[in-house]
Amino acid sequence: LHFNNEPFPKLVMSRIEPDVSQKLEFINSNLCYEVYELIHYIFSLRTCSYNLTKENIDGGKFKSCLEYHLGKCKAPCIGLQPGLEYLQDVYCIRHIFALDFSKAKQTLTSRMFGHSQKMEFEKANIIHQKLSSLNELEKKLEPVRVHQLSKHANVLKRELGLKNIPLIIEAFDNSHNQGDCNVAASVRF
Repeated sequence: LHFNNEPFPKLVMSRIEPDVSQKLEFINSNLCYEVYELIHYIFSLRTCSYNLTKENIDGGKFKSCLEYHLGKCKAPCIGLQPGLEYLQDVYCIRHIFALDFSKAKQTLTSRMFGHSQKMEFEKANIIHQKLSSLNELEKKLEPVRVHQLSKHANVLKRELGLKNIPLIIEAFDNSHNQGDCNVAASVRF
């Protein structure tokens, strides 16, 4: 999974490894499809192939599609979803690609409380359901996280010339001020 390079980026599934820095790689295509669907449900990204330039949107070149009427897209093609909000969703998904879910949780929680403050409880409930789906997404991406960690551990093994893959790495630092005030610290991964 990766984003294409457009003003309103679209999430793309590809069997060929794209030349992009942020992507999610899967061994299992079923898992990839499930994650794709969950991300689309949580963030209502566009799936159309329209050329969504500012000129085309302002010129009224497009009509809303069935995805909008089903509530699966917020129709940036006709200007109903501001570009800034869309890019905020893309930003959250890029954090998910890095297997960091905190930004997405923070954004959705903020939106949920915003709707509840305005007494828009149905909209707040929809976002609450999306937060539950985000937790499901986190569980589904656990094998991807483990796979990435094992790849990094293999690289570390090769770079350091170790016999085995390192399971625990500890670093110690001892410091003093001319023999006084001895201080030690340990960091463990």
